[in-house]
Amino acid sequence: MAEGKTLLEWQANEYFVRKRGAKWFVVFALIVLALLALAIWQRAWTFLALIVVSAVALVVYVRSTPNKVTYTITASGIKAGEKFYPYEELKAFGVIEDDKQFYLRVVPKKRLGSAILLHFEKKDGEKIVDTLGAKLQMERMSLDPLDKMLAKLKI
Repeated sequence: MAEGKTLLEWQANEYFVRKRGAKWFVVFALIVLALLALAIWQRAWTFLALIVVSAVALVVYVRSTPNKVTYTITASGIKAGEKFYPYEELKAFGVIEDDKQFYLRVVPKKRLGSAILLHFEKKDGEKIVDTLGAKLQMERMSLDPLDKMLAKLKI
């Protein structure tokens, strides 16, 4: 499908970077050690392996730096990086503020489809919302319970 004329383009990180101090890593290490002790005490070797793999993956994730993604609103859809989403497959969008960082959540028409997240700087927000609002319905949206929990855990 042709992407059409570019109406607006901007760059932003692919995900939020949350500030974590040494205290966060100490608490994380204590929780992991407690879970490892529990797994050893219960002789739950599969659980032990799961804890180790999960802990390593989480540390790698929180220490990684996000890539810059180019977001484009075109006459026929939205492009996030290399992926294009035609308006015919999209239902609505909403603006979400999470810890002084902003993103758009674009909801697909497919019932089990994943929402598309478009991050942006506050200074660009009005222009982005106006441009996308001319193409899609805007709805009030807020952080879902999982997002709230991850924000509290700084993940």
